[in-house]
Amino acid sequence: MKLIAILPACLGLSALVGPSGFEPHAGNAPVERVSRQEIREVSVKGFGAAGDGVTNDTAAIQKAVNAVGAAGGGTIFFPRGTYLVSNGNPGARSWDNRVAIWIKYNNVHLRGDGVGATTIRLANGAGAHIIKFGQRDQGTIAINKGSVRSLRLDGNRAHQTAPTDKSNHWHGIDVASGARKIHLSDLHIANTQYYGIGMQNKGIKDSV
Repeated sequence: MKLIAILPACLGLSALVGPSGFEPHAGNAPVERVSRQEIREVSVKGFGAAGDGVTNDTAAIQKAVNAVGAAGGGTIFFPRGTYLVSNGNPGARSWDNRVAIWIKYNNVHLRGDGVGATTIRLANGAGAHIIKFGQRDQGTIAINKGSVRSLRLDGNRAHQTAPTDKSNHWHGIDVASGARKIHLSDLHIANTQYYGIGMQNKGIKDSV
């Protein structure tokens, strides 16, 4: 029998363990660390995201992405709600590295509760890609396997900095050079500053 484990270190608990197929996203108890080389699914609310359309959920979502990625991959579930995000990389020297949800790990998947139920919305003046796989500027990260499905992305275009010919080309989903097996499905992407989905550089393979 295959086991998965979540270690909510902040609660002082050793482990919550379930059999293969168990999806540990019931409830909103805080989770600091995911421990296992493979997990199936965790809820972003377990990392502190509110999904109320008012609270800035950027840090909580990124914490979930990093924890799942470091554990070897898995799916991050976004229950019904509106998740407000902003630029999570304020020290970026390049406009392309201004990102709200940055996936730098292989095999990380984001799943919503449905297009009509889950929305990730860019905050006013954020000026950033909403979701980015990998990196192509000031360093290179090529992602192998990742996905986004069953949610809506709102770029809040009316309240962002206008793009120029050479900069501020922020997308709903940006996929950096060299990525493989990035799957995007059941999405509604609206009001973005530039493309809804940007795959502008070379070397991207087996992605839809």
